Amino acid sequence: MTCTEEYREHIEYTFHAFCKVVIRNATINAARTRSRKHKREISLDYLTDEKHYPLGTTDEYFQAPEPDEDMTSEDGNKEDEV
Repeated sequence: MTCTEEYREHIEYTFHAFCKVVIRNATINAARTRSRKHKREISLDYLTDEKHYPLGTTDEYFQAPEPDEDMTSEDGNKEDEV
């Protein structure tokens, strides 16, 4: 089969039409996925504002002492170093 100019143009137009359909369907699928996610997910702003959940916590055990605190006992005397 000889490849005429008309046949080449036909193949090119067919390929462009196919690409447009693929891109259109991918766009529709992405919009559906985004819509599904939006319906199921809860906003972080909603959780922090409405429910007053803290974004993070820190254990007191791991907090460094303040620089102005001295190692004193409850009665106010400095503890002896060992």
